[in-house]
Amino acid sequence: MMNSSIVILVLICSVGAVFKKTVGKDMRAASNEPRTAENIREDTWRKLSRDVFRPPKDPLLLSALIGTGLQLLSASVLALISICLGLIDHNRRGTVLTTTILLYAFMGFISGYFSARMYKMFQGSNWLKCATITALLYPSINLALFSMTSQNFISINSYQALLALMGIWLGISTPLVFLGSLAGYKRQAIQNPSKYNSAPTPVKSIPFYAHPITLSILGGLLPFGSIFIELVFMTTAFWRHSFYYLYSYLFATLLIMAITSALISIILTHLNLYFGNHRTWWISFWSTGSIGIYIFAYSVFYYFSELNLTGLSSTLIYFGYMLALSLLLAVLNGAIGFFASYWFTRTIYASLKKSLIPSEIDEEAGETFEDVEQDVTYGV
Repeated sequence: MMNSSIVILVLICSVGAVFKKTVGKDMRAASNEPRTAENIREDTWRKLSRDVFRPPKDPLLLSALIGTGLQLLSASVLALISICLGLIDHNRRGTVLTTTILLYAFMGFISGYFSARMYKMFQGSNWLKCATITALLYPSINLALFSMTSQNFISINSYQALLALMGIWLGISTPLVFLGSLAGYKRQAIQNPSKYNSAPTPVKSIPFYAHPITLSILGGLLPFGSIFIELVFMTTAFWRHSFYYLYSYLFATLLIMAITSALISIILTHLNLYFGNHRTWWISFWSTGSIGIYIFAYSVFYYFSELNLTGLSSTLIYFGYMLALSLLLAVLNGAIGFFASYWFTRTIYASLKKSLIPSEIDEEAGETFEDVEQDVTYGV
């Protein structure tokens, strides 16, 4: 816990340095002397103001993943708080899992609402398609994993478990996702600080260490390190049939992971903008969502070093469950990274926009007086 706190402190200092050097200095200069649109576009990240809020590729899929991530996050937080307050008896085997599944289903409204809000911001028009993908994508993958790893699938207990899961999914979660999507899509679209040009600015060559694939892989390393100790305890307790009771530490670990992921996403977003890469939507999601890669890699190491499972069925069950855990944390963490990056991007470009003086707006670039005076603080 102490090591994680030190990491968070270092990251906070790094993010503070980012704001001070790249944003604060420019904004202070803007307040002391007039700045024209031409001068403001001299720096790389400033030049991207007309591209950074351009809708990403596959906006439907990204919106669905964001909504699902928030659904998983809210269900996990509520479950852990309930356990820590004694509202759930974690001494009864299966109670925690059952409660978490039910909470996940009832959080379907959150998933549908935020996926629709993001989808509308990305200029999407078919909210029913968005709601359908959001409701079916993640549960379908987990249901497939359950079916493939359950070797007693033809038994009565397996049929009962499958029917119960499908009932919760189709009877509770899916209708709430559609209701949330309808409510979210009916709201006014989120207004970003700047509009985007019709033709995107080409992204120049980027160093290998700042390449989106490199950042996406390395971004999950620190969040994984922040949960590693607790992951070891949980894995050992589950697969060695021990009793796990450190839920208060698990809740603290979840908070540390969320803070670490948010800070890492901000730093990597700044790095992308520094090198002129305005395609930050998917990078912000996968830069922290790559924690799932490290969790599954650890599960492979744990299988060969600690376990002595025999038979194909036991191996399939182990890797199926660990893959489900990896996917859960990847989507959850990706949503955290996405919103942290989006908040950072909105903040710096809103500040940049306020530094423009209406009398010197570049009309050839399509800027208007209303663009400058427009309130850029619309919330989600």
